[in-house]
Amino acid sequence: MWSICLSMSLFALTGAITPGPVNLMAIHVGARGGAWRAIPYVAGASVSYVMIVWLVGAGILEWMTGLDQASMQWMQGIGLLYMVYLAWKIATAPVAPLADQSQTKAPWWAGAMMQILNPKAWLFAMSGISLFVLTSKESWRLAIFCSLSGLICFFSIFVWAYAGQSIRHYMGSLRWQRGFNRIMGFALIASISLIYFR
Repeated sequence: MWSICLSMSLFALTGAITPGPVNLMAIHVGARGGAWRAIPYVAGASVSYVMIVWLVGAGILEWMTGLDQASMQWMQGIGLLYMVYLAWKIATAPVAPLADQSQTKAPWWAGAMMQILNPKAWLFAMSGISLFVLTSKESWRLAIFCSLSGLICFFSIFVWAYAGQSIRHYMGSLRWQRGFNRIMGFALIASISLIYFR
């Protein structure tokens, strides 16, 4: 059992700590309001990921494979448009002195929504379920994989938010803020492109 848990943990860490739309948004949130104020965002994204893993393990894959091509493309299109909209909002976000941003918070639902529309999350959930749950008849595996995925997801996204906080001292300049926002918006578009158009 311990070897399976270790394998699940390493797999979950690989998916959660690597760059992606949710993590890039966490950097932006951490840079604007600090890592601790990013916790609602981090928690929302983590709980949402657990839900995705559970849904995939509970059989949503069968439902999804039953959808026709047009429905799948329509759903992907909605996710893509939302991510592009977020990238635009980040790139054009208003700048303000750091003192005015001290109360900046990212709501939990923003993290949850970002994760639900994140194709990387669904791909990793499908891969993980295929590797660790569907290959065994032991019913506890789905619960363990969901739990480990949630904990590791929370830790990983928080690390990105903390990375954002660590560059916060550069944000005293409004010019730096504008540049940072544009870089983050472009990075989000680039990460989406790598996922959707590979």
